[in-house]
Amino acid sequence: SATKPLAAGIMMGANIAAEFERQLSNVNSVLMTSPENMEKLEKKAKELGASTKFTAKEAAEGMEQLASAGFTTDQILSGIEGTLALAAAGALDLGAASEITGNVINGMGLEAKDAAHVADVLAKVAADSATDVRAVGVAFKYSAAQARSMGISLEENAFMLGAMADAGMKGSSGGTALQNMLSKIVKPSEAGKKLFKEMNLE
Repeated sequence: SATKPLAAGIMMGANIAAEFERQLSNVNSVLMTSPENMEKLEKKAKELGASTKFTAKEAAEGMEQLASAGFTTDQILSGIEGTLALAAAGALDLGAASEITGNVINGMGLEAKDAAHVADVLAKVAADSATDVRAVGVAFKYSAAQARSMGISLEENAFMLGAMADAGMKGSSGGTALQNMLSKIVKPSEAGKKLFKEMNLE
């Protein structure tokens, strides 16, 4: 019967809509925001579902992860597109991309609107060195706080993590090694102080 495909299509559409509504409910359970803000998030998720490779439900999943990282409604609205870009660049699921975005932005003291730039920087470092976006994101988790305290930029930190990866230290080992190296520069040992003095680097 000709009505069977039509009925199946209607049922599929209804299921997709119901899943999207459930995901929005998950976002709100984490964010605990106003109905007006949820309307903005719903509209944004639908826009991204129509304009990116991700569905509206997947965009809302990314929103939930950013909310879990402590992002406000406005920060989520500013950062979700960059998060999706990072997921696409690194062939990551949205949960991983959102976690990395949150870690880098919070760790480096950036703003949510910088998410697209974060995606560009991480993708470039992954392309130019022996690592990938996921590993660079993990490394940032360990090195960001120390780098930020020393005034080291996102780009500089990323470059150094790429160099660590080329030396065989990627992911957590690369981030920890860089953190330790930076810490020793800030608080050098007696031997280090002597070397700095000899090199006129005090």
